[in-house]
Amino acid sequence: SDGSTDDTRQKAKALKDKRVIFKDDGKRLGKSARLDYILRMFTGDVLFLIDADVTITDHRIIARTIRNGKLSKSGMVGVNAQPLPATTFVEKTLETSVALMKDIAKSWNNGKNYLSFKGCFLALDGKFAKSLHMPAHIVNNDAFLYFAALQSGFSPAYLNETKVYYHSPKTLAD
Repeated sequence: SDGSTDDTRQKAKALKDKRVIFKDDGKRLGKSARLDYILRMFTGDVLFLIDADVTITDHRIIARTIRNGKLSKSGMVGVNAQPLPATTFVEKTLETSVALMKDIAKSWNNGKNYLSFKGCFLALDGKFAKSLHMPAHIVNNDAFLYFAALQSGFSPAYLNETKVYYHSPKTLAD
C-alpha cells in the first residue's frame, strides 16, 4: 500500500491467503518506488502486478495469462484493460482518451506496441522481474516495463481476448 487512506488494508487482510503479502509503512512514495520495492522482494516464477481498482470477472485469468502469454519468451504479458462505465465528468473525459489511445494502439504495428500495455494488470516472467530496477521518478511504469522487456530480448505479449475492468479516477483529486 502506498499510504492508502481507504479500506485497502482490511480488504487485503480479509483474503486470508498466505500467498498474498500486504505491506504498509503508512508512507506515500508513489507507484514507481513501490514497484521497485516489489521487484526487489520478489522471489517467484511469475509476478502479477494488479492495481487495487481492477475487477476480475474470469476466475481462470491467472492461469490463462500464464499459459497464453508464454512468459519465458515474452517476458511480459498485458491484457485488454477496460474502464468500467463512467459516471462523472472526469471519468467520461478519461474514457474518451482511453478509447482514442486504444484505437491508436490497434492501428500501430498491429497492436504490438507499448500503448497496448496498461499497468493495472501485467504479468512478468520471474527472471525478467528479478533483473529490473524501477527508478522512482518514472511516471509511465507500463511503458518502462515494455521497453525494458524489449531491451532484454523479450517480445512482450498482449492478450486482447483476456479482459479486466478498472475504475477510472472519479475526480481530479483522484
